[in-house]
Amino acid sequence: MQNELICQKHPHNQITLICTEDDEFHSCQRRLCSDCIHLHGGDASKLIPIQQFNDHIKLKQEKLEHYFLVSKRNFFKQYDDIEKKLKDYLENTRNSAEAIFNELILENLHFKELISSCRTSDLNEIFQGKKFDTWKSLINSIVDKLSTTNLLIGDNLQQLISKHNDEVSQIFWQEKVQIYDGFQMKKNKKIKTKFLVKFNRNHEIIYIHDGEILKKLKFYNLTYQPEIVSNLEIIQHFNYFSGGVRNNYNIGKQYVYWKGQVQEGVFGEYSMEGKKVGLWKIPIQNFWDEALIFMVGEYVNDQRNGQWDYIFEEQDNNNVLKIKSRRNGGWYNQQGLKDGNWLELSEISDNHDIIFYEGNYQNGKKFGGWKMSQDNDYKGSFNNQGQKIGKWYEMNDFSFLDIKISCSGNYENGVKIGKWQSFYCNEIIGEGEYTNDGLKQGEWKDFWEGFSRECQVVMQGQYENNKKINEWTIFYKRNPDQKLVFQNNNHHIYIIFLFDLENKI
Repeated sequence: MQNELICQKHPHNQITLICTEDDEFHSCQRRLCSDCIHLHGGDASKLIPIQQFNDHIKLKQEKLEHYFLVSKRNFFKQYDDIEKKLKDYLENTRNSAEAIFNELILENLHFKELISSCRTSDLNEIFQGKKFDTWKSLINSIVDKLSTTNLLIGDNLQQLISKHNDEVSQIFWQEKVQIYDGFQMKKNKKIKTKFLVKFNRNHEIIYIHDGEILKKLKFYNLTYQPEIVSNLEIIQHFNYFSGGVRNNYNIGKQYVYWKGQVQEGVFGEYSMEGKKVGLWKIPIQNFWDEALIFMVGEYVNDQRNGQWDYIFEEQDNNNVLKIKSRRNGGWYNQQGLKDGNWLELSEISDNHDIIFYEGNYQNGKKFGGWKMSQDNDYKGSFNNQGQKIGKWYEMNDFSFLDIKISCSGNYENGVKIGKWQSFYCNEIIGEGEYTNDGLKQGEWKDFWEGFSRECQVVMQGQYENNKKINEWTIFYKRNPDQKLVFQNNNHHIYIIFLFDLENKI
């Protein structure tokens, strides 16, 4: 791999100085080696050692991170203060109203007693309703004043909500194009890829991959950042249409298509307030032809509630999905959080090879020991914050169908630390050390993301702060008997000779 510390003009030299001159007429490559310095010219006082430059940049980054943390803490402190004041105000207003109505109830009892004990001369006024009208007018006057207060609160609150929504929508819906990490399925393999998402002024997001527009979606609720789907199969072939729009919210039943064929009973229904209600059926993240799997359960006021299960389906020649089997998942509490024992479907599962992990949740966080339900060799533990801790044996995220890659090592508060190894067919295809910050450091052996039974590619070289540096060796084999070959291309230079994978000669 190309090393950023190697001079581009003098590849035999390392970068030693950085030019920080800010003159508009001064132009140089900024990164200078010992040979570059003699040709550079300019103000020598503007040349600083690369370590000093890196320390300066690191200090600025630390200050920026500190600023963000302090800003976030101050914002939510203000938010909590406002929430408390608003809660206290509403509670006091309610208590005052309750006291007034209780007083009216007592006065009403006094009025009844007065009517019961009235003089004979007042009977006609009572019969004609004049005394009742006078009492009713007094009650109406008091209730109207209370109602006016409620309307005032409601109107001001609605104005505040509208202003807040406008501000938030301007943040979330600026015209922009962003790059996202995603994956697609090719020949039973899960392949990492990059794709673009364009946000335009029409409140649409457009998915683009390899220059092709995969999908264009219109959003009506502009007060939150829409979730970006990373599975290109779902982006390209899974489409849904709302039953209607009201006050910028989807309402009614959702109509769903998979590869152009309408699918009954998939997704669910939105209330008139745009909230998910009733029975919903949602595709898993890795949904595709070989993993036609859904989660099904109930929404209450836009939150998952009660028991949710997995549905495994198959499709006929017309791409219509039919239920094949069902498996319990677990329970959501009244706050919409996973709670108690759960069976969680592994991302590498498909309709033919179902892999579950089993363990416990507590208020939405995993805790205690978890294990693969089919194989006790794959297991580990979570701490009280739901973070992985201690020794873990797990499947690699990009294992899929015909290729199962396992890895083992230690976690500390959800971060990989120390030595980790990856295995395929009892052979080490990945090995190296993580720092206490979870960064790859030193000598590493990495397997290629597209590693498969037919194309076994392994790379070996050095990491520095999670970045590949210096020269890296690539070797591969298509079958166990083939020699491993170093490769050469225009961007990276490798020594070219034959390897033997087992002996590394």
